[in-house]
Amino acid sequence: YLRHAKKYASFLLSSKDKLSPKDVAQSIWALGRLKISDDSILEPFAKIAAKLSSSCNSQEIANIMWGLGTLGFDRGDIVAVLVDRITSNAQLKEECTSQEASNVMYALGQMKIHDKDAFESLSSVMMKKLSDATPQGIANALWAHEVMKISPPQGLFDCWAKKKLGIVGLIIKQDD
Repeated sequence: YLRHAKKYASFLLSSKDKLSPKDVAQSIWALGRLKISDDSILEPFAKIAAKLSSSCNSQEIANIMWGLGTLGFDRGDIVAVLVDRITSNAQLKEECTSQEASNVMYALGQMKIHDKDAFESLSSVMMKKLSDATPQGIANALWAHEVMKISPPQGLFDCWAKKKLGIVGLIIKQDD
């Protein structure tokens, strides 16, 4: 099965000029899902993803990042292009779901890419759309913050504790 998947991926690469952002995103996600980390396949797909990133939507960027992160991709220059696309484009940030934001942070954590600005931007997306966040997505985002030694915004944790767990903060007055 994996041998056929590699052949199919190689076939797709032979027609790289005809691949859409969706094709590339689905291919990289599938490579990650199948744990196919062959650099002769993964790196060309990642380069195509970076080239097409300006045409990618937030779901496509998140799927690409998830696939790359799952495979431990280590080309920070390519990852930076993808992260910049999802964090600096106002329309993409607006359409980005909490799941997509958490997937990108999780991927950054897996790849050991310390990008504090990206984590802040993606955390703000999650806080704005917390009602859509799953416990797994929140756990993945908090895990990524921990792995990268980036403190998660207190607001993210507080919002999650209040909205998802029903925990209301306790204010303790300190004596002067």
